[in-house]
Amino acid sequence: MPLSLLLVGLTQNGFFFLLFLASLPLVVLYWIDLGRELRSTQSRGTFIHTLGILMGVPQALFGLACAGIGLSIVAWVLYNTFVEREPQYTGGLLTLGIGPVLTLFGAGWLRSAFRTPGASDGA
Repeated sequence: MPLSLLLVGLTQNGFFFLLFLASLPLVVLYWIDLGRELRSTQSRGTFIHTLGILMGVPQALFGLACAGIGLSIVAWVLYNTFVEREPQYTGGLLTLGIGPVLTLFGAGWLRSAFRTPGASDGA
């Protein structure tokens, strides 16, 4: 991935920037998977386990951002539907759209950010 950015600067070719954009989601998924794997290994020592927990921080921040954005969408729609209709608001209650799903998605990412894969919920 850094090689594609270096090649963009050297060759002034946009193709390498497309490679960078295509590899970015894969790097994020690899980061999350590596952090989950490091948290699950108990025999490698506390440094590796701590590194796995630290690698969960970006996932937790992403989950927190998703949940916050989803809650703000839901609050905006409910406020404009039941309290006072703002001039910028043009929809009804059906404009909740992706707000509740984004909130649940963010809560799931936040919940699984620091959990070891074999841990149970206590149920």
